[in-house]
Amino acid sequence: MEILGSSFIYFQQPLRLCSTMNNIVTEEDCVQLLKRYIKNDNFELINFKTKPYFSKGTEFFEIGFVLEINAKVQKNIKKFRFFIKKCPDRDTPEYELLKSSESFSKETFFFARHLPNILSVLPECRPDFAPQFLLEKSEGALIFEDLSVKYYVRAKRTYPIFLDRVHLSVALKTLAQFHASSIAYEEKAPSKDEYIGFAKNQGDAYSRWFEASIKGIKALFRNNPHYQNEIDILNSKFETYLQSIKNIMKPQSKFYNILCHGNLHTKNILFKYDGNTPVHCVLVGFQSVMYFLPAYDVLSMIFLTTHQLFRQHYFTYLLRFYYDRLTEELDKFGVSVEKIFNFEQFLQSVDFVLPLVKLEAALYFLENAGSNEYYYKLKQKSDDYRQYLFEDKSKISLDLYKNEPNFRIIMAELLEELYEILFCPEVSKEKCYGLLEKELNTTIYDFHSFKVEKDKDQNDIFNLVLNVQSDEQTREYVYKIRLKTTGEIEILHNCNE
Repeated sequence: MEILGSSFIYFQQPLRLCSTMNNIVTEEDCVQLLKRYIKNDNFELINFKTKPYFSKGTEFFEIGFVLEINAKVQKNIKKFRFFIKKCPDRDTPEYELLKSSESFSKETFFFARHLPNILSVLPECRPDFAPQFLLEKSEGALIFEDLSVKYYVRAKRTYPIFLDRVHLSVALKTLAQFHASSIAYEEKAPSKDEYIGFAKNQGDAYSRWFEASIKGIKALFRNNPHYQNEIDILNSKFETYLQSIKNIMKPQSKFYNILCHGNLHTKNILFKYDGNTPVHCVLVGFQSVMYFLPAYDVLSMIFLTTHQLFRQHYFTYLLRFYYDRLTEELDKFGVSVEKIFNFEQFLQSVDFVLPLVKLEAALYFLENAGSNEYYYKLKQKSDDYRQYLFEDKSKISLDLYKNEPNFRIIMAELLEELYEILFCPEVSKEKCYGLLEKELNTTIYDFHSFKVEKDKDQNDIFNLVLNVQSDEQTREYVYKIRLKTTGEIEILHNCNE
């Protein structure tokens, strides 16, 4: 995959800067913050101030402020920095969307209640997978340590919307650490936190946002010559697909559920470096926490931070890498992951949740794969922006697809992924990657297409046909398969041998 030009940078729609922080942070708050942060009260508060948090690397305002406190500690004047995360102003569409999905209450629950409960049950747990939470304000503000003081930044990448294998491996290791703490807590806690309601069900504003986004996806299909001859049947299959997604989005009794992060794109993953090499990362933005499958977080991290060719090379590797890191992290708590879910069961959960993750990747990049400047101009037209968010994304999506090469490249791949789910739901492209890796003993090939055909003689048998170019030769690889009730593929015969 080739990203065009040098100006393609990650962009999150700019939120209107929150109203003044006057009277939000008090002198008493600062004293309480310092006591918790330096773990003693041997200091003298001198002064404090707040200012907007500005990210120079991506040129937009965060929903937040920096709190700077000057204090005398052991006869020395020291400056302390903290990050204040604040809800958008109430008259903004962003506030309406966040309120609908209970984002602020979810993040507050995680940091003020759930994480302390984990640490009380698991005193050996290292919570450095998340920022240190210090104070909750009733005015809709959460105060954290400022991770930039510890040299955490967004990924140092030419195109930070995507990660390379090294960055993603570091991120998956941190995710495994977070998941291990949740699993060990599930196994050892005398009573569980009441977060069963944090499934992927949302309110009215979220539903309107979702419908507007689906209209944008359908418009891209409708106006793409590659799909126009099948648009009627595609629309029909798409409606059936959306209904199946609703069942996936519920907590699953079939698979092991834990409290997941739920929003693992590159903006919510901060890295610390040794030179140019990432050595650790911290997950932020826990406003979408949910009780769901660990595989959902893993796949979200992969699909929201990589492109298709990268997944061809590393998808199977990354799944095993995550599971091995999870095994190591759970061993520290004396918990055996094999007794909870083995690797095959983990892969089954991957297959189960993959259709949901691919749709969410398309919805995410629909709003984030365009240029910084384009979204900024859209945001200035409040009526058009509200219509875009809650009514119909078709017009804007088509304009981006026509005029912005990077948006077109990314969305074309994701439309292809969705098309394959609609017309070949029995087998995923990722399953094909695994088969071809074994067949060719390499991941270097051009994957053209795949299809599943019913066997002429047996109704429960299918022929899986993969069209691939390797070593300058194009050929078909054919497998006779049976689909198990678990969703797994049973290879009955490798017709290529």
